[in-house]
Amino acid sequence: METLRRTWALNRAAWQVIRLDSELLIFPILSGISLLFVGGGFISSFVLLTFMGGDNLPEWVGYLFAFPLYFVAYLVIFYFQAALISAALIRLKGGDPDVRVGLRMASRRMGVIMKWALLAATVGVLLSWLKDKGGWLMHWVASFADLAWNVVTYLVIPVLVVEGKDPRDALDRSRELVRNTWGEQVGTVVSQSLLGFLGSVAILVVLVALGMLGMPVLWLLVGGWCLFVSWAVLVSTLGTVVRAVVYLYARDGEVPEVFDRNLVRDALR
Repeated sequence: METLRRTWALNRAAWQVIRLDSELLIFPILSGISLLFVGGGFISSFVLLTFMGGDNLPEWVGYLFAFPLYFVAYLVIFYFQAALISAALIRLKGGDPDVRVGLRMASRRMGVIMKWALLAATVGVLLSWLKDKGGWLMHWVASFADLAWNVVTYLVIPVLVVEGKDPRDALDRSRELVRNTWGEQVGTVVSQSLLGFLGSVAILVVLVALGMLGMPVLWLLVGGWCLFVSWAVLVSTLGTVVRAVVYLYARDGEVPEVFDRNLVRDALR
């Protein structure tokens, strides 16, 4: 509960940053739109596999199709995360960035972002294979490894953006920064996901209540879609701003004025 309280407080402070610069919300919107096209690639691949023989095809063919899609999806996500973190860091230091600045700074790091997306896609496909084909024990081991990977790589994107390290050095640097705060980093990753989940449940409850009151189904579908997308954009932006703050504190002990220094210190103790 204490971890959840600190996460909520950090997100409230991150919201103050977003209020100062609402353009930060544009980056996850652009990311989501781009991922829709990637999703079209997934659907096209599924149709193509079905046309080619479906269940009669060797299993490795499915993973062969999955890997480039993993790579492109990660590349899109990491690119816009890098752009958002670049802009957020400027705002946190008192600047006034716009969307073009964030995109330009992320584009400068496109080489290392592509390499990191390639590594992340390899790990993602491997963990997916272990979860699907390794039995129940291996499924839980792979799930734990997935969580550990998310914690260890929590600060990789800020490191790539600010320090320009190659993926292997960025991974080592991220691990170094979170090494002494392992438990709280796990709590932060989990509780951030829990925040998104609880908000989604609240939206679902509201939609069900409105449906029981007789609101037309079409209005519910359109309104629900808008609410879920808006919530996803907000949670993604909040989480990335918090990540930028964590990076500044872990690297330099620096805390932006909008954040309570004791709060950040306690969250990383």
